[in-house]
Amino acid sequence: MSLPAVNPWTVLWFVPAILLSLSPVSAKTLNIAWILMFLIAVGLAARLWLRRSQSADVSEPDRVAKTLLLFFLAGLVTKLGVQVYWAEVGKSLAFELNALTAAAMAWVISRARLQHVPRALVLTAMAVFAGLAVKLAWDYPGSDGTALPTGAVNWAAGVAAMLCLSLGLAFCFRPSAPHGVFAIVVTLALALALFLVARRGAYFALLWVLVVGLVSLFRASRHKLSRKQLLASVLGCLMIGAVLALVAPERIMQPFDRVIVGFKEGTRFFEAPPGATGPPQGSVGVRLHTYRFAMESIAAAPWLGASLEGKNRLVAQVESQVREPLFHFHSEYLDVLIAYGVPGLVASLCFPLGLVVAAWRVRRTEPRLSLMLTGLGLTHFFGGLTDVNTVRNYYQTLFAACVVLPFFWLPLIARRGLAPRPTGGESP
Repeated sequence: MSLPAVNPWTVLWFVPAILLSLSPVSAKTLNIAWILMFLIAVGLAARLWLRRSQSADVSEPDRVAKTLLLFFLAGLVTKLGVQVYWAEVGKSLAFELNALTAAAMAWVISRARLQHVPRALVLTAMAVFAGLAVKLAWDYPGSDGTALPTGAVNWAAGVAAMLCLSLGLAFCFRPSAPHGVFAIVVTLALALALFLVARRGAYFALLWVLVVGLVSLFRASRHKLSRKQLLASVLGCLMIGAVLALVAPERIMQPFDRVIVGFKEGTRFFEAPPGATGPPQGSVGVRLHTYRFAMESIAAAPWLGASLEGKNRLVAQVESQVREPLFHFHSEYLDVLIAYGVPGLVASLCFPLGLVVAAWRVRRTEPRLSLMLTGLGLTHFFGGLTDVNTVRNYYQTLFAACVVLPFFWLPLIARRGLAPRPTGGESP
C-alpha cells in the first residue's frame, strides 16, 4: 500500500504556519516563525540567483514590493540621517530594520512566482490564531494581564494587523463556498477579539472592517447575492451579537463604557481651570496632559528635535507631573517629533504611506492584495496617533510578518495569478 503523495510546499509551510498561529499566546513562537519565514525567503532568493538567466517579466506584485522597499528604505535612511546629527546611530531602529527586511522578502517572494500555497493550512492557521485571540481577549479583563505575551495595547495592535489580512483573505473565495464562509467567520472572530480586549487605539481596524463589509454587501446585493442571501448575512451577524449580549452583557458593554469614560475624562481635563494643581485624572486625562506637554516641547525644537536622550529626559519630567510611569508620549508621531523633529516624523510616515501608495497602484489589477495592504497601512497609521507600538518587539515582528504574508499567499489572492491555481491532487 503506497503512501499518498505529499506536496513539498505543504511540508515547508507547516511549521511556520503553526508557530505563527500560536503567536497570540507566545512571543517566542512568533519570533521563531519570523526566522523560518526569513529562511524560506533566503532559499527562494538563492533559487532566483541560480536561475537568473530565466528572469520573468515584472508583474504587478513585483511593483508593489518594490514600492514598499523604496518607501521603507527611505524611512530607515531618513532616521539614520538625523541620528548621525545627534550621534545616536543605531538606537531604536528595530522596527525600521524589521520592516525593510519584510519588504525585501516580499520582493523576493513575488519574483519567485510561487505555484502553490496550501489553502487549508492557511485557513486553519488563521482560525487557530483567531480562536486563541478570542480566548485571551475574553479572559483579559478578569486577569492581571500576564497571560498576554506583551502589553494589551501592543497585543491589540498586532491582532488588528492580522484582522486586515484576514479581511482581504475572505475576499479570495466565493462567499457561498465553504472556504468563503470559513474565512468570514475567522474575520468576525478576530474582530470580536479586538472588540473584547477594548483597547481604544486599535478601534480603527473595527471601523475598517465595518466599512469594507458594508460596501461589499451593498455591491453584492446589486450584482451577485440575492436579497435572501444578503438578509441571511445581516441576520447572522445580529444573532452573534444577540447571543453574546445574553451570555455576557457586561462584556459587550465594556468597550462602549471605555469610550464614554474617556469622553468624560477628556471633558473634565478641558474644563479644569488653568491654574489647577494636582495630577490629571484618568488615562485620557493623563494622555491629554502628556500631549499638551509634548506640543510645548516640539515648539521649542521643531526641526531636528531634542535627540532620543533629550526625549527621555522630557518623558521623565512629565512622569513626575502625572505621577505614573509613561515610557513615551503615547503617540508615535509626537514621540519622533520630540526626538528627531521633522525628519523623524517623515521617517515614521514612510511606512504607512508606503503601504497605502503600493496598494493604490494595484487597486484595480490586484484588489485583494490592495485591500490587505491598505488596511494594514491605515491601521498602523491610526494606531500610531494614540500609541507607540513600534518600540515593542511583538508588534515589530508581527507587523513585518503581516507585510510578507500577502506575498506568500499570492497564488490564492492574485486576481489573474502569477501562476495557475493548483489543480487536482495539488490542492490540499
